[in-house]
Amino acid sequence: HHQQQQQQHQQQPLKSSDAATFNMMMADLADDGDVEGVNLWYEKMRKNGVNADLITYGSLLHACAKSINLQQGELWWKELKARKELSPDSICYVSIINLYAKCGLPEKVEAIFKEMRKKRMFPDAQAWILMIDAYIKKGDIEGAERKYQQLYKEEKRGLKVSPEMVERIDNKYYVSIMNAYAISREPRKAEEIFALHRSGGIQPTPHAYTVLIHAWAVVGDMERASYWFAKCKEDGIIPNAVSYGALMNGYCQNKDLKEAESLIKRYI
Repeated sequence: HHQQQQQQHQQQPLKSSDAATFNMMMADLADDGDVEGVNLWYEKMRKNGVNADLITYGSLLHACAKSINLQQGELWWKELKARKELSPDSICYVSIINLYAKCGLPEKVEAIFKEMRKKRMFPDAQAWILMIDAYIKKGDIEGAERKYQQLYKEEKRGLKVSPEMVERIDNKYYVSIMNAYAISREPRKAEEIFALHRSGGIQPTPHAYTVLIHAWAVVGDMERASYWFAKCKEDGIIPNAVSYGALMNGYCQNKDLKEAESLIKRYI
C-alpha cells in the first residue's frame, strides 16, 4: 500500500515551489508512519531549493513516532535544533516526546519537558500522558506514579495544569498503572491506586475492577479476587465478560473446579 501511495505521489506534478506544496504531500504519509515516503518528499524539497519549515519537521517527526523509528527521528530532531532561524513549536515537541515515550525513554522525555519550560512552553495534557506512558513502557511504575504526584502539585501551584487536564489523564491512565502492578504481581499496590483515585472522585470502570480481580487471581489469592468481583456488582457496575474470564481463569489455574462450576451456575 505504501509503495503504491509513494508511486502515486511521485507521479504528481509540483504545482508550486513553496514549502506548503511539499508539506501537503508529506502529511498523509506521516500519518501512516511512512518514514521512507516522507523522506523522499523531503529530499525533493531540498533539491528544489525549498527550505523546510516547522510543519515539515512536524511531519518528519510524526512519521518517526508512528513507526517508532528512533534513529531517524533523532537525526531530524538534531537537524531542526541546528536551524537557528527555527524554534520547535508545540507540535514538534509533542512528536519527539511521543517517539521517546514509545521507545520507553522517560529520561529523554524529561529533558524535553525541561527545555519546553525554559521557553515558557508548558506541556499540555497530551504531553503529560506521553510522559507517564514512557515510564510505564520502561516498566518503571514508581516513576509513573511520581509523574502523577508532580502533576497534582503543579495543578495546586497553578502552573498551567488545569483540573480538566488532571481528570483527562486520570481517566485514561490510572488503570494502566494498576495493570502494570498486576503484571508485576503487586496487587496491594494496584488496590492503593484504585483507592487513591476513587477518593479523588474518579468513577471506577468495569476495566478497573477486572484488573484487580486479575491481580489477585495471578498470585493465587482467589478470596480477594472474589471480593473484587462481588464489590463490582455491589457498586452497581455490571461485570463484563473479561471480568468473568479473569475470575474463571484464576479458579482454573488454582485447580479449583468446584468454584469454577459454582461461578457458572451463579452468574452465567
